[in-house]
Amino acid sequence: NFFSIHSLFLHTLSCFSLSGVSAMIWFVILNIFSTFFTNISNLSIYYINCMIVYLFFHSVILLFQMRTKFLFKYKTNIIINIVHSVGAAILAVCLVLIMKNKLQGRIIGAVIPTVIIGICLIIYILRKERKICIEHWKYALKVSIPYILHSLSLILLSSLDKIMINNICGSDKTALYSLACSCTVAITLLSK
Repeated sequence: NFFSIHSLFLHTLSCFSLSGVSAMIWFVILNIFSTFFTNISNLSIYYINCMIVYLFFHSVILLFQMRTKFLFKYKTNIIINIVHSVGAAILAVCLVLIMKNKLQGRIIGAVIPTVIIGICLIIYILRKERKICIEHWKYALKVSIPYILHSLSLILLSSLDKIMINNICGSDKTALYSLACSCTVAITLLSK
């Protein structure tokens, strides 16, 4: 059995490390070509780097939660969710009230709890296992590469309209369009 209890820590650590390698590659690419990506996204490189850090540590939390679900440790999963959600909400509100740059406060408020929880989970897994298995990387890549391509195409399709509106009409019109799209999705979900 590929996912026996004994290999679960090994699999989790291997996936953490693969996610870390991926994050580092994206970090280097996005910073080398920062002018290109900041022009496309209209975000500063600071926010793009925050996004990469957030995505890495958020993936650590998600991988650990999948592990707890596999082991039927639902209380641990619920505690992680509550601490993460409440911690991020409280910190974000406090930073938005304190900082002059409200957007930066909101982003830092989401990133810091995610990083802290992610580091704690990595330390916990490293206490149990210190070996990385390339076979687990191969398995994970074989399963996820088609999904990655599918997800990227969906993201591109769902973002292309906003990018075009932003470039043609400006950020104010894009914000109104995004709000209208969000309301449409909410109404569609409620009506089903």
